[in-house]
Amino acid sequence: MVTDQEFQELHGQVGSSYQHLGITFAPDAVSDEDVRIIQEIKNANLMSAIKIHQELHRMSLKESRLYVRELAQKLSRQ
Repeated sequence: MVTDQEFQELHGQVGSSYQHLGITFAPDAVSDEDVRIIQEIKNANLMSAIKIHQELHRMSLKESRLYVRELAQKLSRQ
């Protein structure tokens, strides 16, 4: 099983490879977000997603709450 950190590292390596090769693509609106936040939103655990976002990005409760709500709306449209 791949850890979140290993996944993030692989994601970065793939992005670097695409850039090196001159390949461009339009990633979806949430592809760069931490997978834990996305999973918590999908499980309807918004408070947990907000807490994770706060810890990762050092944002206020209000900023993280607004961000997670917007992200949840994007995910619901996919």
